Amino acid sequence: MPADSYNAIRHHFDRLASDEDAVRLASSYGILAGLSSCPPDALQKILDRLLKGLASGPPDFGQLLDLLKNRTRAEGNVSGQEARDHRLGRLFGLEAIVKSEIVFQPGCCEERWKPVVDLLLDLGTEKTWLREECGWIIYEALRKNGSTDETRIHAESAVERLCEKQVAMTPEGVAIWLKVHELYPDIRLPKRPWRHRDPLEARNLDELARVLKEASAEEFPSSKSDGKDQQRGMWTPKLHFAWGVILERLYTTDKSLLDFAPKKGALTLTRFWQHVVDDTLFAASASQERKHWGFLLSAKVIHDAPKQWVTVVFSRNMIRCLINHLSDGERYLHRISLRSLKALHIRIELDPDLAHAAVVALTRKPGTPNFDHVTKTKTVASLFHQASDDALLDIVRDYERTIRRPDEDDPKKAEDSDAQHSAVQDQAFILLYSLVLFQLYNGDEDALSVLSDLDACFAGIRAGKNGNNTHDSDILIEVLLSLISRKSTLLRRLSEQVFGIFAGDMTNSSVQLLLDVLASEESIAGQQTMFEQEDGDASDDTSSNDAQMVDSGAISATGDLSNPKKRKLNLAPDGKDEVSVTSGSDRDTPTESGSTSGSEMAGSGMDMDQGSDETARLNAALAQIVGTRPFDEKADASISDEELMNDDEMFALDDQMVSVFKERKKSTNKKEEKRDAKETMINFKNRVLDLLEIFVKQQHRNPLALEMIAPLLTLGRTSRSKQLADRACSIIRTFAQKCRGKEIPPVEDDERVWPVLHAVHREAKQGSSKVHATACSQASLAIVKILVDSDKTHVVGVASLYAATQIEWLQGSCRLQPAFFSDFLNWSTSYTKQNR
Repeated sequence: MPADSYNAIRHHFDRLASDEDAVRLASSYGILAGLSSCPPDALQKILDRLLKGLASGPPDFGQLLDLLKNRTRAEGNVSGQEARDHRLGRLFGLEAIVKSEIVFQPGCCEERWKPVVDLLLDLGTEKTWLREECGWIIYEALRKNGSTDETRIHAESAVERLCEKQVAMTPEGVAIWLKVHELYPDIRLPKRPWRHRDPLEARNLDELARVLKEASAEEFPSSKSDGKDQQRGMWTPKLHFAWGVILERLYTTDKSLLDFAPKKGALTLTRFWQHVVDDTLFAASASQERKHWGFLLSAKVIHDAPKQWVTVVFSRNMIRCLINHLSDGERYLHRISLRSLKALHIRIELDPDLAHAAVVALTRKPGTPNFDHVTKTKTVASLFHQASDDALLDIVRDYERTIRRPDEDDPKKAEDSDAQHSAVQDQAFILLYSLVLFQLYNGDEDALSVLSDLDACFAGIRAGKNGNNTHDSDILIEVLLSLISRKSTLLRRLSEQVFGIFAGDMTNSSVQLLLDVLASEESIAGQQTMFEQEDGDASDDTSSNDAQMVDSGAISATGDLSNPKKRKLNLAPDGKDEVSVTSGSDRDTPTESGSTSGSEMAGSGMDMDQGSDETARLNAALAQIVGTRPFDEKADASISDEELMNDDEMFALDDQMVSVFKERKKSTNKKEEKRDAKETMINFKNRVLDLLEIFVKQQHRNPLALEMIAPLLTLGRTSRSKQLADRACSIIRTFAQKCRGKEIPPVEDDERVWPVLHAVHREAKQGSSKVHATACSQASLAIVKILVDSDKTHVVGVASLYAATQIEWLQGSCRLQPAFFSDFLNWSTSYTKQNR
């Protein structure tokens, strides 16, 4: 066989291993063409070569690794950037090999896995800034391939290489070690360097703290590491992945993971956090960078931990650092400390029952009762908003225990103390006292006056228990009205609960105090009637101060309890019942078309006319001061030199000009004052409706509930706030739904019920929105049921009243919805069937 023909065929043999189909086909054609010219003795050798090639694989795996090492080796005098690029290239190449899973093919575990692990560990040891990524590649490879018999060899080999390379006592080594034991609980791990073969054994806490802190051994003199210092070369602002692995292990309830260690040596999250995080990362001597890690860990635990472990993060040093860095926006860790609070609010939003534990952790030792005041945040106040009802009550009871026994931390003794206050009303006052005192401790100056009023009310209630209870409920209502007018949602909610407790003790005069609020105007006049404010025609200074108080909502909730008109208001929207007031009416019109009401159109036109008139008055005033005629576009614009004023005359006009513009500003402030007064009154009425709704739900059988029907219907008809009118009608609907079957209220005096029914019919005749008409019909039928249930002969009087109302409707002397009569007809049909 000629040498040149043989060499040509050998070249085709090499190309048969190509990954490209076209190259392999071309080589096959070349070999076949060369065979035709080969002598018979050489033909057999070529065929043997082809048959052997069928059983051969791709290039050796060792050759692949050698190729990777040679191509990513920085040789000669190269720059730092080039050396960095070579190392990154080697890292990416090794990662590609591991992710291709060729190292996990059966039958070649040892020969392929060990060299890759060695290269990764060597690369991480050589350049510590690559160590975390190298460890992550090994960790992910073990995690993704699971716990099979084939991969068990990989796990054992990985731990063996960690120990040999002396990197087991690094964050990456801890993560890989724990993952191997999780996948294979029965695996026999090396005795060293971790005692009891477990990094999370209690006696390894010092070494674990040093490892996770990534500090040198000199910083931990008590540690006895046999390995060389593996401190990371540079700090990174993100958490090492090993923290997540450790925390997941500590969260788990699977005790089988701890079977290899004595029970007394099992490490809990509380002890781990105290020693490894609080005493290390949050230590007073810790650097800002390590405290940064501590805050990141706090946010992670708050977000991920099971419910029972969330408050573990609020340890002594952590709370100290949190308060220090929250209190000053210029501090280095201010923003990262806010992230911990944000994580807390997100977690409480998902699980409101955790609010109690969070508030206790922040306001009890090692926290501080005035946490919000010290940190200049609204953290605790926001937690009150997010808390569930049960958590809210737990918070209040905890404050009550703290206030009564500030040095007593024994919960059993606190429960014994609670047993002494078995009376429900006493407990209600304790709740109010606790929250008001907490606000006082938190720096709220107005809380002192509220506390004084509350004390006077409690003294009156105590006196009432001894027989003098004439004005007790009136005093309580005045105090509650003062509390619900404050901007605290918690105080308002607790006021509602206290009102519910005392609802059965309400008298006609105390209920009338609530109804007087509903009857007041939604204007400046109504605000001056209900609250202690100066008349709008007072001196300029007083008027200016009043306007500022209305704008800022900073009027204190104090006043003379004996005079309801002497209350002061501190009503600020809190998100629940805030009402935005716009010009014109926002009520539904009685027409079916729903077109804009005439009053709204008139109001809009009035505003335009008023604006034009004000401009004309301003021009006239300026013209009078200057001594010229008012501005006229049609007038001649030319002015002679004699008419122009000199400088002295211009300065003399300065004071007069200032006076004119002050008057105009005062007129503008009046408009804002009217709008703010309307918004204030609507918000206050909303909170009074909250109390009335509670009364109707709990005391619908109380005769006083009937006294509320007519005022509620009047509010539903006259209020210019649609939201307020709908709420009033909704309470009527609740009352009507309660008056069914055995729950129909008994009647002690018929003469008190008939006037209410007549008042309802008078309201229905006024004609208003469909919602109001429906409420009138529901209220009327509810009262009819009450009358007929007490005495069936009342059905005659009821029918006569409906007949008289229908006659007026037919004659056109009143406006009524037809449903008012059809509802009564349906009830009459049902009543007739039941009584035949």
